[in-house]
Amino acid sequence: MSVDVWIGAVTTLAGAALGGLISFALSRQQINEARRQRAEQARLTREESSRERRLDCYAGFLSQARAYRNAVRSLGRRGSDVVATEQFDTLAAEADAASSQVFLLVESSDTYEACRSVVGAIGLSQKSLHAAESRSSASDAREINERVAASLRRFQVAARDELGVLGVDKGRILGEYTERDLSREPGG
Repeated sequence: MSVDVWIGAVTTLAGAALGGLISFALSRQQINEARRQRAEQARLTREESSRERRLDCYAGFLSQARAYRNAVRSLGRRGSDVVATEQFDTLAAEADAASSQVFLLVESSDTYEACRSVVGAIGLSQKSLHAAESRSSASDAREINERVAASLRRFQVAARDELGVLGVDKGRILGEYTERDLSREPGG
């Protein structure tokens, strides 16, 4: 056999080996990229699932707390009627139960503190309502309503920030209420 045939055979074998190595490297790169894409997709799916769970949880809590606030709002219209504390106790307990889920799922310290503020405002209003059963006034009801409303707005803003909800400006949601309004005792 001539040297040319050997050179041709060796060149062919080297080309096949080099082609195999390139093919192997490209397939490894494609496999790694596919894994990275699957991992990224799984992460995005987990984040979206978490966001949806928190959104449902926060919406449920807001609904319960607003039901309480709406009941308190009706106090001012009753005049000197005796407050039906059982109704308020039930609504307060439902809002408190809904807050438990918020505390389990919350991912932002601002939302956590805002939820505590709502629960605290409801608790203070419950104390005021029980203390004022016999002497309930429209101004007490208005103060209670304003405190609960302010804490609800604060929670709404914090939850929207945590969830990345765009739209209405925070200042518009918060309105005229301040931290001072949230910490004030009714009748004080």
